[in-house]
Amino acid sequence: MSYSRLEAIRNELGYTQRQVAAELGRTQGYVSKLESKELEKLKLGEVRAYLQAMGRDLFVWLDETGSAVQ
Repeated sequence: MSYSRLEAIRNELGYTQRQVAAELGRTQGYVSKLESKELEKLKLGEVRAYLQAMGRDLFVWLDETGSAVQ
C-alpha cells in the first residue's frame, strides 16, 4: 500500500479523512483526492487548510539565493 505524504501526516496525527473533511467543511472524497495528488500539483492554500484542520500549519520560506527550501 502506498501512502502520500499528506496521508502519512494525517495518520501520524491520528485523524481520519472524515474528521479532516468535517473540519474543512468538505467531503471525505475531497480529502481523498487531495491526498492522492502529486505534491507539485497542490495549491499552498489547500495544503495549509488541510494541515490547519489538524491543528498544524504550513510555513514556506526562501533561502538567500531565492531557491525554495523544504
